[in-house]
Order: sequence, then structure tokens, then C-alpha cells
Amino acid sequence: MIEQIDVGEYDGSGKLPVATILVTVRELEESKGLRFHDDRDDLDDFKWAPIRLSSGTDYALVHHAQAPERGIAVYGNPERADLGELAGDLGIPREALIPARPPSGPAK
Repeated sequence: MIEQIDVGEYDGSGKLPVATILVTVRELEESKGLRFHDDRDDLDDFKWAPIRLSSGTDYALVHHAQAPERGIAVYGNPERADLGELAGDLGIPREALIPARPPSGPAK
């Protein structure tokens, strides 16, 4: 089960990309009743939806305007991210989630 949380309640500190979901914003809006909010960062316009899973773990689903239509970035705490739970709560196949690559260390 997922719960949409209020934008003001979402704490994005320490959140990093943990996966990409191969679905569209419209698919999640229609199938899960999520509401994506319009916003802008220094790179692009984007839509995003803060969610909470049944375990209490928070994520942000983000789709930048210039990104492929089928591809929503998932931001969360990499140490707590459970992609199996995320897929199950969203009702999508585990194969529709592509794990993010861990960040590489500083250049030497």
C-alpha cells in the first residue's frame, strides 16, 4: 500500500536516486491515484510525487520534462531502499524497476 504524503511533509535531505520505474506519470496517476506536482530545478521542469510505503519509508517519484516518457526516477535513502517492497506497493513487476548505480568515489 502506498500513501501520497504532503509536499511539505516530505524530507528530501539525504535522498539519492535509488531506481528508475519504467512507467509513465499518467499510468501512476490513473492506476494509483497519485497526484504529481509541477516544479522546476536549475536543470529542467519536472513533476514529482512524494509517497510513503506500508513500511513507513518515504520516496519521491520524479519525472523531468526532458526525460523519456517511460521513466520515473525514484529518490530515497539508499540504505533503507527496498525495491521489492516498492514494486509490490506500487503494483508493478519487479522487472519494471531498474536499480540506480551506486555513486562512484572521488576521482583519483
